[in-house]
Formats: sequence, C-alpha cells, structure tokens
Amino acid sequence: MQLPRMSAVMEPRSFVSVEVHRRSSLFGQTINELTPLIGGTADRGCTVLISIGGAVFGAAVNDTGEWSLDTRIEVPLSGRFDLASDGRKKLVVTAVDAQGRNRVIEGVFTVLTV
Repeated sequence: MQLPRMSAVMEPRSFVSVEVHRRSSLFGQTINELTPLIGGTADRGCTVLISIGGAVFGAAVNDTGEWSLDTRIEVPLSGRFDLASDGRKKLVVTAVDAQGRNRVIEGVFTVLTV
C-alpha cells in the first residue's frame, strides 16, 4: 500500500520547512508568530487536515501539489484556533488520498513572542 506523499511548511511570515520522511526543521524550533502561515506539498487529489492551537483546518491540494493555510484568516472546520500564549505547541498535519489512505506528521514547536 502506497501512502500519499506530503510535506508541510510553517511560515511565521517566512517559511520554515517541514518534511514527511524526516523530522521537521520546524519541530523543536521557536517562532514568534501567534497566527502562522502553514503550507506544503502533498499528492494531487489529497485533502490536508491541519490540527493546531485547538482547531482543525482543511486545505485542498492544487494542481501543482501545493497547499496552504493562513491561520490569521481561515475558519477552522472544528474547534477554536488560539495559540493563546508563549510556550510549546503541537502541530499535526494529515494528508488523505482519494482511497482514504493517510500520512501523518506531528511534532511540537515553541512560540515565543516576547
């Protein structure tokens, strides 16, 4: 069974790479943004679900295999988005293909705005 390929990027208004097949350069890092831009790549036809700050967002993959999410303006599918304050935060990104197979990457990063 071939799982969908995926990568993710978090942009505290400048991209930081997150890869599926190896540990993310975001995970374990510190950002200074409470409403980050998140984006990346996945196989065409996948749906991407992003869980961050108490909310789950959805993103479509475009024809070039890219997806993006601006947590400043997008409305979550469920939950209420709020990174609230400085500290450790969890990010989970799931790509689901048309056959229902999924690939999940997750980890923690730190928000430090002071």
